[in-house]
Amino acid sequence: MPVLMMLKVKDGTLEQYDITTKKVFNGTLNPTDLPKGLLSHVCIQTDSGLEIYDVWDSKEDFNLFGEKLVPALNQADMPVASPEFFEVHNFLKA
Repeated sequence: MPVLMMLKVKDGTLEQYDITTKKVFNGTLNPTDLPKGLLSHVCIQTDSGLEIYDVWDSKEDFNLFGEKLVPALNQADMPVASPEFFEVHNFLKA
């Protein structure tokens, strides 16, 4: 069952996000390079930091990706945040 992953990173910056993205995806964001199970991804900047919303095929797919993501977050000095997961009732793709 698909899940929504929500990550609110207090004091996270777009610069840290971009550094992380470049490390995880070797400088590219080609659709063919995206991790298995990722259906959608959105990152926004807010007054308090960053908010990231993903839809994944499963929480397990996210956890596998996390093995590559966490070291990149640490290298970018991204503030620590814990993801929250919610079961998706409906997901429409344009």
